[in-house]
Amino acid sequence: HRIAKISKNDGGVGIFLGYLRAKGSEVNGMENAAGTVVQWVKIINDTLVAVNQGGRRAGAGTVALPIWHNDILDFLDMQTEHGDQRMKAYDVFPQVVIPDVFMEREQSCSPWITFCPFEVKNVLGLDVRGKYGEDFENIYYQIETAFKEGKLKVAREIPNARDLLKQIMRVQFETGLPYL
Repeated sequence: HRIAKISKNDGGVGIFLGYLRAKGSEVNGMENAAGTVVQWVKIINDTLVAVNQGGRRAGAGTVALPIWHNDILDFLDMQTEHGDQRMKAYDVFPQVVIPDVFMEREQSCSPWITFCPFEVKNVLGLDVRGKYGEDFENIYYQIETAFKEGKLKVAREIPNARDLLKQIMRVQFETGLPYL
């Protein structure tokens, strides 16, 4: 509703989706119930198209997802020409939020862990909301340790962080997005 009101009045929106549950996360005690964040992006996309700005142009919006979110690969494919067309959102501007610790991992070709912030909070008691710099880095190392110990179900290891950055660059070459 708020997005529609902003769009109707010639405004643009920027939405951070990093705190949404990742695909396969628990919902109301049911395991593997959450869908991907791309489903929410589609709702935002369709709202921006439907609530145009006085017939002059569609609404404008950007959606941001951090590179540590477990749905990052689905998010990157959201505007490509391949894959399931039901999982596409061509009218928003995606952006990827990248912390310093990722760039350190990329430089050293080290593994990168993606995770669900909801599961991390419920299982480990760690809250990534509003964390950046050293605070985020310390939490990330705890999440990484918990993943290696098998405590997290909705997480994955990307063997080389550089491969993820290459994937982003491939999508940028193909679509011109995401912003970094």
